[in-house]
Amino acid sequence: MARVVTALLIALLLLVAAGYLYFSGKEVEVRISEAQIQETLERSLPVTRTYLVIFDLTLENPRIDLEAGSGRVNAGLDISLDIQSREGSRTFRGTADVSGVPSFVAQNGEFYLQSIEVEKLEIDGLDEKQQARARSAVQVALREYYRNHPIYRLNDESMRQRLARMALKEISIGDNELVITLGL
Repeated sequence: MARVVTALLIALLLLVAAGYLYFSGKEVEVRISEAQIQETLERSLPVTRTYLVIFDLTLENPRIDLEAGSGRVNAGLDISLDIQSREGSRTFRGTADVSGVPSFVAQNGEFYLQSIEVEKLEIDGLDEKQQARARSAVQVALREYYRNHPIYRLNDESMRQRLARMALKEISIGDNELVITLGL
């Protein structure tokens, strides 16, 4: 029994050493398309949150745009803002376009957006003062949303994507895709 365990351990060590020698100095790329990221976001939407007891903000219909060399993921969402007041409830609809820097959490193989910036916010029917308040609420909501919802999760069934968890070197934005560079 001890010989079998020893033989298995030696075989496993040889396999790990062979893998290291094979991949040492090599770089492998995994490419994640806009459509794959969009599909991930669509699964977590719509989402509605209440802010300051008077705002209900709903986020839905995500859009993704990956521009080569930008270093940022451009994301858009349709928003619905329900404001409660003494006069009753009013609903305003619009769009929010944001950008953020992709980051990777290795332990769960997920990509998130950080450093969220609201690039454009349009809400029909609000005056300038209300737009400013809405912008603050929307920015907080979007930071919270992207902090808690990954834009993509690596596939555990793909050997390349499992390797990405262990050997991630760089994340960059290619033409319409997120490019993950792996290497030892």
